[in-house]
Amino acid sequence: MALGLGLGLGLGLAAWLLCMSMVMLVNVVRSLWWHPHCLQRALSMQGIHGPHPKFLIGNYMEIMKLEGLE
Repeated sequence: MALGLGLGLGLGLAAWLLCMSMVMLVNVVRSLWWHPHCLQRALSMQGIHGPHPKFLIGNYMEIMKLEGLE
């Protein structure tokens, strides 16, 4: 009987960890990809165009070149 209770608790914990992992993954994708994409699209619709940002580093290299720090 105790073995069955432990198995159910383990599956519940695994399901909870899976849900939390999915929530974290969605938050990471939203903050690193979706938000910059929406911002660039909104600026483009207003006529403000610029170089396409690279994933994770954005336009950091272009900014460094413009400031002469590279």
